[in-house]
Amino acid sequence: MIDRTTVVSKHLEICQVLAKIKDSKKYFYNGMKILFFILSIMLLYFLLRTIGFIKVRDSFISVGISGAVILVLMGFVENILDSASLKYSSLKSVPLYKIHAINSLGGIMNSVFPWETGEVVKGLMIKKDASLNDSVFGVVLYNYIFKISKPVAILFIIIVSLMFQVEADTAYILLIFLACFVSFIPYIFITLLIRYSAVTKFAKIIEKLLNKDLSKWKEKIEKFEEAIKKFRKDKNKSFFFVFTLQFFARMTSTVTFLIAAYLLGDIKTIFPLLILANAAIYLANYVVLMLPAKLGVTESTSFLIFSMLGLDGGLGVMIVLVLRIKALFTQSISCLLLPFI
Repeated sequence: MIDRTTVVSKHLEICQVLAKIKDSKKYFYNGMKILFFILSIMLLYFLLRTIGFIKVRDSFISVGISGAVILVLMGFVENILDSASLKYSSLKSVPLYKIHAINSLGGIMNSVFPWETGEVVKGLMIKKDASLNDSVFGVVLYNYIFKISKPVAILFIIIVSLMFQVEADTAYILLIFLACFVSFIPYIFITLLIRYSAVTKFAKIIEKLLNKDLSKWKEKIEKFEEAIKKFRKDKNKSFFFVFTLQFFARMTSTVTFLIAAYLLGDIKTIFPLLILANAAIYLANYVVLMLPAKLGVTESTSFLIFSMLGLDGGLGVMIVLVLRIKALFTQSISCLLLPFI
């Protein structure tokens, strides 16, 4: 006969081992975050050193106080449009100032830390005014619509650059066009999954193969799929409204990009190329989302894109760097609302 005390003891030992494995994974994950954050700082330092710190200093001087004020105001407009789109993505009504403060904090975290950490923070903080399911749904829906609004905005920007008769290598233009159409795939794929309840069906297959009870997980997926379908069906105007807010936020971002380029140098002769470069940087950000680093990576892609289009790579880096500082400043100011939520 098996001693019950021995069985309980063994069970506790197994639980302790599993807990240690879980903790080790957590430490590893956090360690990777810190490592890639340090590497991204080093990458940014290398880029700035390549450009020349004197040129970097002169670039900030050329922006000036009046230029900085204009960029900050444009930044607030873009941030508020994005915050409003997140507000109307939620099933529950949450005051805009609360959403704006939370969205700004999430934006800061996404700018610095890898793997879209800010999105998790947004969901957790919104639950103070809504249930966890509703808050998570709002953030997921916001990102779902973002997957169509951003590609549409990019396509529009590319078309505008062609209307201005952009002078660039045809191969590069075709490559950017192709990348733009590829960027629509995530939205199309997710839409098909939701429409045909593919994830729920897949969960049922896994449940049979593994002989495990996944009823709770399936229930959550089914609720989410139904919520998305209901939102699109019953609140079609809201869906389009969220899309419109995000689209105009991207247009505001593009205008801010061009203002920054104007403040940093003469852009009259390269205006169409800058519009095309802006679209290409937007596309590159899709790839950046998959990388475990943020800071310095977008600056590097802008250097490559500007160089590819025959522009000054250093100008590309400085535009993105100035806009990053602008974003961190405006979001930090908005975070002052956090104690009031």
